[in-house]
Amino acid sequence: MLHASRFPIIWCIVSLLFLHLETTGGISMGETRSRTPQPYGTVYEAVGELIDLLGGLEAAASLCSRSKSSLHTYMDRNSPGISAPIHVVLELEALCDKKPVTAFMAARANLAVIDLKSAAPNYDWLNHISQVSKEFADIVHETSKALSNQGDIDPVEAANILREIDEHMDALGKLRKAIEARRQDVDRRDASGQSVA
Repeated sequence: MLHASRFPIIWCIVSLLFLHLETTGGISMGETRSRTPQPYGTVYEAVGELIDLLGGLEAAASLCSRSKSSLHTYMDRNSPGISAPIHVVLELEALCDKKPVTAFMAARANLAVIDLKSAAPNYDWLNHISQVSKEFADIVHETSKALSNQGDIDPVEAANILREIDEHMDALGKLRKAIEARRQDVDRRDASGQSVA
């Protein structure tokens, strides 16, 4: 049995151990950027991806009206019923090229998000076709792999396939944006019949 006089000694040893681990790089008591990966297709995973895109909890907290602990709670599936407020999501997603929470919400409503930003479209047609083909091949590969085991798709495999489908939709959206921009070039012809774009 531990005697009460030994608690300060134990506390000192534990403190020294943590100090040693922190100074040797074995553990960091500062930035808590690491997190338990959440299943793909959950709001927790989407919020976690958004926070990671911004450089972690500390960086994201400095960019919005929420603390690190609040942001951590929004990406913790062990805190059911607590979600990131929409104004915080909008505030953070405005700073990113990707919109993982918006894409998650759209997918839950059986909708897809296509980025139609005003940035100049990419007319590298071969790249577009290869990306669309690659992403479709990834869907076929993941689905075939899932079906080869049990002849059915389990929830983990479904999450992997959903990720591939979303990446395919993103590639299709970029191709669509370029095709639509090229179609609009016809509308911008000058009087001499030459394309302005």
